[in-house]
Amino acid sequence: MARKSVVTRGVVALAGFLFLVSLVLGGLSPTKALADTPLAITSPTPGQSVGAGSLHVTGTAPASAQIGVKVDGVSAGAATATNAGQWDLLLPSVSAGSHAITAQLQTSDHYAYLANSEMGTIDVVDVEAHSYVQEIPSINSVGATYDTKNDTVYAASRTDTGCAVVAIDGLSNTVKASLPLDDSGCGPLNITLNPAQTTAYMLYNASSGDVYVATIDTTTNTVLDTHDLSGPFRSQPSGLTVNPQGTQLWVREQFGVDIFNLPDLSYVTMTTLNLSSFAQQNIVFNQDGSRAYTGDNTNGDIYVINTNDQSFTNFYVGEGISNLAFTPDFSKLYAIATYPSSSIYVIDPTNDTVVDAQTTAQPPESLAITDDGLHFVAGDDHGTGGIFFGAVAGNATVADTIFAPQGGGFYTNTGNFVSPKRVLLLGDPVSVSFTALGAPNTGLGGTVNKQTSPLPYIIAPLAVLSIALGFEKARNLPRHK
Repeated sequence: MARKSVVTRGVVALAGFLFLVSLVLGGLSPTKALADTPLAITSPTPGQSVGAGSLHVTGTAPASAQIGVKVDGVSAGAATATNAGQWDLLLPSVSAGSHAITAQLQTSDHYAYLANSEMGTIDVVDVEAHSYVQEIPSINSVGATYDTKNDTVYAASRTDTGCAVVAIDGLSNTVKASLPLDDSGCGPLNITLNPAQTTAYMLYNASSGDVYVATIDTTTNTVLDTHDLSGPFRSQPSGLTVNPQGTQLWVREQFGVDIFNLPDLSYVTMTTLNLSSFAQQNIVFNQDGSRAYTGDNTNGDIYVINTNDQSFTNFYVGEGISNLAFTPDFSKLYAIATYPSSSIYVIDPTNDTVVDAQTTAQPPESLAITDDGLHFVAGDDHGTGGIFFGAVAGNATVADTIFAPQGGGFYTNTGNFVSPKRVLLLGDPVSVSFTALGAPNTGLGGTVNKQTSPLPYIIAPLAVLSIALGFEKARNLPRHK
């Protein structure tokens, strides 16, 4: 009996050893969680053909790092690496054709760019840390907008010689271009981007007294055209927004909204909202572009315009209502009011009702919500340089207030605001080019055939054979009583 036990244990030990060897040599050992795991895209592989449709992008990175992913230069979201240094991001819809994916390590900070019109600067703040980052001097801006595709802030600015579009590098926060538009009589009003972020539009009063829109190519940072819009206007144009389809430019003026076709800026129609209003503010659209929202300082209403026929309804929010911002999922509409209410409001757009209202220490003017929908920031126009921070959680509670070191005020006659951004680290990006087939995704999307060692297929059967032979030998041994 003892002899059988010894032989059996020996065979089992040998089998276990062979199986362990097969795991190690076959490349099936657990992934090592190393802090210095390099940033890489592992799927799709360079030159791979995948199915059109949903696609999982996978890769490696330092443990717990955040990775920003762009497809053809446009942000597709962010992934977070596991403790094992692996990350995965689902792209819900990849069109047929050739594409390039770029990944880069990034911080989790969101920086907001506030136009400090009193100090003639752009003030940069960290929205998550509730801290002041820096001041970008000598940019007398009335508003700014952020181009995520090119990591560029575009500001509608006054200069010593007139007005200009100023392009600011979003990584270094330094001016990389200043594009003059007119002479000393020029007055900047507003600036916005089209949804594709290929073109910026700046609204300004020319030295002639007419109202113009300048069209800027954001790839080359050049002025493509300046177009006279003054004909249809009645009074004080201010807000400027491109519809979600990228086909129309909507301009807010004192009494209503004027609409122009893109790209030729031909006049479409005028929608009169309130002939006795004082309304210099922005326009925002719901997710599908079927409704446009804009406030009215005078009567405290927000107007909801049907974009198909320009009919509208309105509902009361509070006196001094001005700038608006949707959360990224469009489930909430935030609004700020200046004098006399000095408040932040949250509105449910499904029934156009106010679900929360919170007063602020000073009248807020600029407004932005982070692209992850977690934070809001507002700047006051009272001359103190106050900046309000809060969490987007169904309420408008101000959690913290800081002050720009040089003071000032963030009043803008445009009511424009800049969307905060994620700040990329300065590490080198990695890229992969691939092709999506026109056929529906058949499982190729995002998957890679692993090149595994043949050793497991050789050694594992040997291990099984060794176990079988061992038991057979043990069975044939003489039995001892």
